[in-house]
Amino acid sequence: DNCSEIFDWLRSRRYLQENIIQFQHQPCKFPDTYYRNKLTTHIIDLTSSLLEYSDNTKRNVKKAQEQDLQILKLSESDNKGYLELLQSHQKRTGEIRRLPESCYQYLLAMSEQQDSGISIFAAVDKSGPQCVHIYFATETDAFYFDGFSTQDGLDAGANFLLLDTMIAKYRESGMQRLNLGATPPLDKGLKRFKEGWGAMEIEYSEFVRRSQLKRFIDFMTRMR
Repeated sequence: DNCSEIFDWLRSRRYLQENIIQFQHQPCKFPDTYYRNKLTTHIIDLTSSLLEYSDNTKRNVKKAQEQDLQILKLSESDNKGYLELLQSHQKRTGEIRRLPESCYQYLLAMSEQQDSGISIFAAVDKSGPQCVHIYFATETDAFYFDGFSTQDGLDAGANFLLLDTMIAKYRESGMQRLNLGATPPLDKGLKRFKEGWGAMEIEYSEFVRRSQLKRFIDFMTRMR
């Protein structure tokens, strides 16, 4: 009931899909028009003095620290290299982002506003950005939203250097948790990667409601 005004606002904007996340153990009641996904995420307790990386993660961080890489916060002036990296990543991996390129441009623009809670950082060498991470943050929690990388960046361990830097940054700023995002149950490699940073696996529920327009788009996509 507390969310009804938000839902009404979303529907007035002709939304395509609602995704509602619930971490509480108490059962959450939603109308039959929603369907429920049971998912897992991995969360790093930034307040723990016992936070420990795995030996493999330590080796990769050390390797990355020996490369010619710098960690920089991106701004709108970096838009060209930022989008080129996104495009090359998608071409290399075949991944299709759920959000259009214009949304990534919007996030970069919003990251310059101090109260937006959006931060975009990159591991950069002399040829440009090799790895980018996008984070959302509240007063107590940070959330890894998305990231993309070149093959050279992966080989140099840029992702390890960037995440290690962000963990240290968020700990120093007083953040309590860093959420590394949803972990598909069959992606054992991603699970090992996240647990290598000392992250704990947490179960949660996602309630999804699609508009008729979204269902039509999905149907037409499958018919191609």
